[in-house]
Amino acid sequence: TGQKVWTTGATYADFGILLARTDWDVPKHAGISMLVLPMRQPGVEVRPLNQMTGVAHFNEVFMDGARIPADWVVGEEGDGWRMAVALLAHERSSIGSGGGRQPIPTDRIIDLARSAGRTADPLVRQDLARLVTGTRIIQWLNLRQGIHPSIPKLWRSAQGRLASQVTSGLAFPGGAAWLGDPMGTTEPGDFTSADGSHWSYGICDSRAHSLGGGTDEVQKNTLGERVLGLPREPAPDRGLPFSQIPKNA
Repeated sequence: TGQKVWTTGATYADFGILLARTDWDVPKHAGISMLVLPMRQPGVEVRPLNQMTGVAHFNEVFMDGARIPADWVVGEEGDGWRMAVALLAHERSSIGSGGGRQPIPTDRIIDLARSAGRTADPLVRQDLARLVTGTRIIQWLNLRQGIHPSIPKLWRSAQGRLASQVTSGLAFPGGAAWLGDPMGTTEPGDFTSADGSHWSYGICDSRAHSLGGGTDEVQKNTLGERVLGLPREPAPDRGLPFSQIPKNA
C-alpha cells in the first residue's frame, strides 16, 4: 500500500519496479528491497498527469492492498537501494545522450532562422553558435569513458532550455506560442510543422529535461559530493535504524 508520482509510462506497463522497505531495524538506505510489481491487478490504480504539451508521459500510481509474489525480488533482499542508484545512473546517462527523447534539432533551428530572415542578427547568430557548441560538447562528453552521468545530463538540460528560448524567439516573435490546440493529443514526430504546432511542443517539453532522472539541483549536489569531494549536507538521522527516525504524526 502506498503512492508514487511521476511514473513514466505506467499507463502502458504490465509490470513495474517497486522499492519497498523490508527491514526497519537498519539505516534508511539499507533494508530496502527491489520487487517486480504486477500492474494489472485490482490493488493498483494509475492516474495520468496531463502536461502543458497536451500529452501525459507521467502518471501517479496508487497501491491499495496490491500483492506481489514472495519470490519476485530483484537481486538480494535489502539491496534495492544500490540497484536503484544504478538504474538512475543509466537513466541520466540516457537522457544526457539524447536517448528516450527527441534530440535537439539544431540544424532545423538554423533553418528556421534562415526562413525567418534572422541570420544576420548578431544576437541570433550568437545564440545559434551557443546551441551548436553545446550540442558538440554533449556529443564529446558522451564519448568519454567513465564520465559521471550527471554531467552530460546537466548539459542536455541546459541545451533544452536554450533551444526553447531561441526557437520561441524565431517561431513566435509576437509572443504567442499557438492558437487553439494545434498540438493535438499525441506527441509530434518532429518540430517543423508549418503552422508552428511542433515547435510549440518542443518549447513546452523542454522544461521536462531539468526534471526527468532527477532535478538539476539533485545532479549538482551529486557532482559536488561524489566528484568534487565536497562535504555532504548534515543528516542527524544518518546511521540510525529506520524504526528510530521520527515520523510525521
